[in-house]
Amino acid sequence: MKIRLFTVVITLLTSLAHSQSIKYEKNLNEALAKALIQKKLTFMVVNVPQSPARSIAFGLDLPDVATRYNDDFVNYKVMVTDSAYSKLRQKYPANILPAYFFLDKYGNIIYRDAKNFSTSQKYLAMADSAIKISKSGNTLSDLELRYHSGNIDGPLLKQYITLREKMSIYNNAKLIDEYVDYLTIGSLNYYQDV
Repeated sequence: MKIRLFTVVITLLTSLAHSQSIKYEKNLNEALAKALIQKKLTFMVVNVPQSPARSIAFGLDLPDVATRYNDDFVNYKVMVTDSAYSKLRQKYPANILPAYFFLDKYGNIIYRDAKNFSTSQKYLAMADSAIKISKSGNTLSDLELRYHSGNIDGPLLKQYITLREKMSIYNNAKLIDEYVDYLTIGSLNYYQDV
């Protein structure tokens, strides 16, 4: 009798704990398609496999974070050792793991962060930042659309290059050459412009 009661209690606790976790899609394409339909951002975690002995609960595992991320984002998780990530590495480089990427409907990075945190505040702040940036009109996708439409000037080009570098996109040689064309001789006196 005690064994059955113990089994029922464990099963209930396990199901409650499981319902309090972030729900992840099977692959990034499915996550992006679902996010497009639901008009949400995609949250992608790039992580390393952990041994059961080193398994530690982090803020991302807390119920308030899981609820927020399940409500506001379509989520996808990939291990850095997975072959799926080897195809994504170029577009979503991760030097510090775990890495967190918030993506728009085009799959472009809106916001990124890294490292584990033990409390939920950091993860909730990341969610707030991603949503705020997505509504600002100054995302990579927004600036890329303006750039390709020809509606760009020196300051906007500088903002575009700076944002790309902030998102760890460093192949900006062509953009920098274009930016130099907007500089005046006087602006070469400013270290930040040079």
